[in-house]
Amino acid sequence: MGRAGQYCLSQSGSEAGVENVAEKAGVVASSVADAVAHGASMAVDGRSTTFWASSPSDSVRACVRMRVCAFECVRVSAFA
Repeated sequence: MGRAGQYCLSQSGSEAGVENVAEKAGVVASSVADAVAHGASMAVDGRSTTFWASSPSDSVRACVRMRVCAFECVRVSAFA
């Protein structure tokens, strides 16, 4: 098994699958550029017009992390 951080959850096909397991999930980020406009919750709010943004200065000097917790078990058929 690889080290933490070596995996990426993605999808196959031209669109998302049956369920967006991250939508409305709990989320925490180690950095945010503007908590009101681009807070971590914006990454999972289900809207295509919003997004999370880390602080540019944090991105340069350190690793920026985001943790998403779905609060339930979800079956994932494949990782890429």
